[in-house]
Amino acid sequence: MHPSQAAGRDGRPSKAQPEETGERRPTPYVARLALCWVVWVLGIWVVAFLVGRFVPPERSRPFPRSPVETLATWDGVHYAHIAAHGYSDDKVDRLRRAFFPLYPFLARLAGGKAHAPFAGILLSQLCALGAALLLQREELRSRRGAPLRMTSDPGFWLLATPCSFFLGVFYAESLFLLLSLLTAFAWRERNGVLAASSGFLAGLTRPTAITLPALALPSLLGRGTGKTPLRAVVPLAAPLAGLGLYLLYTGVTFRDPLAYSSIMKVWGHHLTVPFLPLARDVAEVLGLRIPGPMAAPAPLEEALLRVLSTLGVVALVVLAWRKIDAADRAYLLLSLLLIVSREPATAVPRHEVALYPVFLLLARADLGRARPPLAIAFVACQVLLLVRHASWLWVA
Repeated sequence: MHPSQAAGRDGRPSKAQPEETGERRPTPYVARLALCWVVWVLGIWVVAFLVGRFVPPERSRPFPRSPVETLATWDGVHYAHIAAHGYSDDKVDRLRRAFFPLYPFLARLAGGKAHAPFAGILLSQLCALGAALLLQREELRSRRGAPLRMTSDPGFWLLATPCSFFLGVFYAESLFLLLSLLTAFAWRERNGVLAASSGFLAGLTRPTAITLPALALPSLLGRGTGKTPLRAVVPLAAPLAGLGLYLLYTGVTFRDPLAYSSIMKVWGHHLTVPFLPLARDVAEVLGLRIPGPMAAPAPLEEALLRVLSTLGVVALVVLAWRKIDAADRAYLLLSLLLIVSREPATAVPRHEVALYPVFLLLARADLGRARPPLAIAFVACQVLLLVRHASWLWVA
């Protein structure tokens, strides 16, 4: 049996007919979510304008800055360079090969050499809208016609969570999130061509695409529905093909099959024991130290953010584990293990915001009356984090 026909939470097939899912009346929900997206986009540009005009950057950067310059800080600088000049074999520029090519290529294609950052920011924001609508569509299908409130809409939580501003700046997270959603949903709908093409493109966007094939694990293991034929899960190998193509290109360019790994080591990135970086952050928050080669103390507020982000995801998994399907659970678990195994841990909150099952969990968890105040707290935190990020005070 194909995974799209696997039993849902109530034991019935999860693939329902349109009249059972409310698909005939999604327009009010779409309009409401689109309005939320407009407010989110305007908020990002307003904050960028105010920060660029009135908040001097921490580092020696031009001041005042345009909103586009403000939203292209940190990794955005590297994406802007790649979009304008491509990759280089220079000893310094070669380090930019740590950034995968699809996102800067699309930014250059849309905006040209001069306006690639502006085009890339708009691309990210449109991808965020696409991802939010896909999440809402999935929730409408699962509710079988039940009304969808704002705080039970995963698309709303996607836009509200504290680090979702990364989906609206010159970063590749938004493109990767949309492509991973397309891969998962197309595969469930038996659209192998779309699943393979979007998965392949995801592999050219971020190295974390390596975990997308985990979507097939429950089907291959036969979770009570009979094993899925191997040919049915072949499309989920496409992310590995995209990832492998870029790694091969990098290896051939430098005549070193491990060139990408060497570049990441220069940046200071490597894998360690899962959750060890989180343990160090917890120790930092408690005023303790865990000895080790990567035990340099982190700013307290950054360590606290990483602890709250990861523990929040873990808490959602515990509260609503069975409210997402087995494929999403496998993908979330493997991705989370990869994220919490990376040193340094600075990018943990940013990587977690690109995991689409988190927002399904937020929509379906039994949070009760805590939902509205939690949403307000999330939005306020997002504004503060965007200001810090745009001021060159915080990188993730």
